[in-house]
Amino acid sequence: MTFEQIRLLELFLLPPGGLILLALLGVVLIFTRLGRVLAFFAVIGIYLLSTPYLSSWLNHQLEKQHAAIDPITLERLQPPLEALVVLGGGYYGESIEYADTAIGPFFAERLRYAAWLSKQTALPVIVSSGKPDTPAAIRILVNEFGIENVIAEDASWTTDDNVRNVNDLMRRLDIERIGVITHGWHMPRAMWSFQSLSIDATAIPMGLLSVRPSADRLTNWLPSMIALMRSRNAMHEYLGLLWYQIADLTHSSKPELALR
Repeated sequence: MTFEQIRLLELFLLPPGGLILLALLGVVLIFTRLGRVLAFFAVIGIYLLSTPYLSSWLNHQLEKQHAAIDPITLERLQPPLEALVVLGGGYYGESIEYADTAIGPFFAERLRYAAWLSKQTALPVIVSSGKPDTPAAIRILVNEFGIENVIAEDASWTTDDNVRNVNDLMRRLDIERIGVITHGWHMPRAMWSFQSLSIDATAIPMGLLSVRPSADRLTNWLPSMIALMRSRNAMHEYLGLLWYQIADLTHSSKPELALR
């Protein structure tokens, strides 16, 4: 499946696109019972996913699978880590104000944490992303954060690409153990992918929500765009992980792959 096909599929399955399409279908069939039910569930779905409480709960189920880890603990790991791998997190085209490629905010957050952690541990940083944004990420690490030992992997568009290309790079560089840097909500899918190839990787999540909203506060049931965005990210990860697991089962069922 191509990158464009994946994005089109996301439009139909993830909020708000999927729920908006459901609502439109409900409007078309509004004079039928089915139409009214579809419209009702679409509106309720958009509302609930836009609440801080539900979006926080969805993200917490992902984030709690891998706890944050401090630099001292990382340095004491045995066998020790040999590199930090930061996974790409979005390409925003060309930035007029910088006269350069614009990386997404998630990618920028991951780079900042990778730079800080590299300075704390003296570990090299491997940037795994696509050709458009990897050069900008490298320049940010080197010129803005002063990280000298940076390695580029610029052929990845998806998490699956990240893992397979990093695996090849580790073999070429004779690296056996890495630390993986990405957002907490993305870490379960990333780690599942690394483990599926038997790569010795340690999860180093960042961007974790420090406080979970309580259900008894009215403000946590008021809709917001930030909450909707967080809900979308979480649902993207749930669907992505399910897709990877189904694809892995499909591939494993093939005799030529099962015998390897």
